[in-house]
Amino acid sequence: FVLLGLFIASLEGEQKRVCVFAENPRLGFGIVFVLTLLIIASIVAGYAVIERYVARMLAQQASVALVSGEVEKAAESVTASINLAPRDETFRLTALIALAQMNRAAADTTLAPAVMQERVRAAAGSAIVAGLEAAKIDQENYQNWALLGNIYGSLVSLGVQGAHEEA
Repeated sequence: FVLLGLFIASLEGEQKRVCVFAENPRLGFGIVFVLTLLIIASIVAGYAVIERYVARMLAQQASVALVSGEVEKAAESVTASINLAPRDETFRLTALIALAQMNRAAADTTLAPAVMQERVRAAAGSAIVAGLEAAKIDQENYQNWALLGNIYGSLVSLGVQGAHEEA
């Protein structure tokens, strides 16, 4: 804006326009009102951009944590990301985290069978809900539908009734 003002000032030749707000209070009010609206709009837009940036950073942290095997940390980061700015990518990541939790619970031999089944059921439910939400946000993205197929395919391998038809 400063450079634009300098450019306009350099173009000004012998003609000068002077606007005294005391002589025309309506014009002064209008200019101040418009500038106030521009400042508010800039603040709101900046907040939205920063919020999306932080959400993407949290999703990236969740992805790194999932790859390194820190499933609980990944779940916390992706939940914070979704709370800031829900996107289909973050819901896909949520579904992958739930699949990791499901596989971890199914492979844990120290758990009682009833506890293991409950943890697998809860994680599978979370994965399905997240996959469906991702598909709802962006129905055109094939990755959302492929993820749902993978989720149901994992349930088929665990012997869940009706999973084969859904896959």
